[in-house]
Amino acid sequence: MNDFLEWYEKSNPNKSKSTYDAMKYNYVRIKKTMCCSETDLSDLNEDDFVDINSIINKIYPEFSLNTTIQSCLGIKFYCLFRGFKQEIIKDCDSCLKTLIKDKNEIVNKNELSEVERDNWVEYPTLQEKMKQYHQYTIRKDFPVPDGMVDMDKKLQQMRNFTMLGMYTFLPPTRIGNYQKMVVRYTQDGRTETLKKPHKSFAKKHNYLFIDEGDKYRDFTLVFNQYKTSKHLGQIIVKLEKGKSLHGDGGRTYEILDDYVRFRRQYFKSMTRTKQHPYLFFNLNSQKEMLTGNNYTGILQQTSNEIVGKKLSVNLLRHIYITHFLKKESSIQDKTIIAEFMGQGYTPTMLEKYNRVNLGMGVAEEVDKIYDQMVLHFD
Repeated sequence: MNDFLEWYEKSNPNKSKSTYDAMKYNYVRIKKTMCCSETDLSDLNEDDFVDINSIINKIYPEFSLNTTIQSCLGIKFYCLFRGFKQEIIKDCDSCLKTLIKDKNEIVNKNELSEVERDNWVEYPTLQEKMKQYHQYTIRKDFPVPDGMVDMDKKLQQMRNFTMLGMYTFLPPTRIGNYQKMVVRYTQDGRTETLKKPHKSFAKKHNYLFIDEGDKYRDFTLVFNQYKTSKHLGQIIVKLEKGKSLHGDGGRTYEILDDYVRFRRQYFKSMTRTKQHPYLFFNLNSQKEMLTGNNYTGILQQTSNEIVGKKLSVNLLRHIYITHFLKKESSIQDKTIIAEFMGQGYTPTMLEKYNRVNLGMGVAEEVDKIYDQMVLHFD
């Protein structure tokens, strides 16, 4: 695998780290599909890749259309790496075009896929069930007396819930935003200088800066590494006790605060002198951050437990945006939300003419004027 990934990076030097990571996951997925446990892709030969449609048909039922497209792209680059004949590369390109066409048709219709329909939940319902779970399950035995509970089990529960909470009460980012987030404790309000990032904090990570105050702690989320970071740059978001962010009612702060406090308690109980660097880490190894597959599995398992639906990051983003676009939102609001989610946003001319939050009296007056104009032109 390493030889292939090195070749891919050299062949595509201007891609983002997220793209390189995606190709690594593609390799693992393709290997799982095509190989038994004792073999690797390097053990396969050209004939094993001749029927690309047969390979894709094994991937698509198990994974989403987006993931299948990525897998097909991975197969194409792997075949290029191995120097396979051009007919196979052309078949990969043909398959990619078909998959992308299918995706565009679905996107342009704005319709739910079968998987989305089976797992859809309205955003207010999701938020309400998460609030109840936080209040009556997570906080049931919190703060936790030492030795009174299974610390590993409690940390896993709180980690999983907090992960889903970050995608429920804030606009849902992509997986990598929190997957690659490390924890740093700050002193003397150093988070205030983050608009001009401190040189000691390398931009190869995303950060949760924790500023311990006299009464309460403040949190600052810093996104350096994410899919569209080259275009949107660094994103900084501050969470403070009692203050609402993007309409979350301060709930994100409360969930994160509970998790951070127990996380610290957990490491003290383990007699570890140093906490794990990643905000959300693999409890089995305590050395690795969660993989993308780990992340998706945890979100789906946790959401299924709380709301009876298996919610992926992609579906959570669709649910949030569908709810958000039902509201009257200004161009400024849409821009802020889009950037937080890692998306560029360009308003249409019609949106620039639109006015929001007019109030009932103004809105009714505008309607009267419009009716008069219609009558006049008729």
